[in-house]
Amino acid sequence: MSATLASYRGQPMLVVHADYIFVYAVEPPGYPAKWMRVIPEAKWTVTFGNWAGSPWVSVVGSGVAGAKCGTSDGYVHPNYPASAKAAPSLSASKAAKQVNPYVLGAHTEGTASCQATTDT
Repeated sequence: MSATLASYRGQPMLVVHADYIFVYAVEPPGYPAKWMRVIPEAKWTVTFGNWAGSPWVSVVGSGVAGAKCGTSDGYVHPNYPASAKAAPSLSASKAAKQVNPYVLGAHTEGTASCQATTDT
């Protein structure tokens, strides 16, 4: 998290940037020994100034490692292996460049859940 001073139309304002990584341990139903991690990264910018109303908030970007690709119901679905008895697979093809989801900024906005990752 960081903060910077800026100005808008000659008025001073404070811009706060937040970039967080969350790690959740999940397990396939019925296979408690085959747990894996789902690792979302979230980035926000909040701007505070001397104007009427509330602060400006914008989501800068986000991504989730260890999640299924192509879901559209608003929930994060863990990318469990096809067989829960197998080891968890990568989020995408091994041919793709793997990223470390524990590094801030490693997730690519809009495609992070479909990137090949290490350590999930």
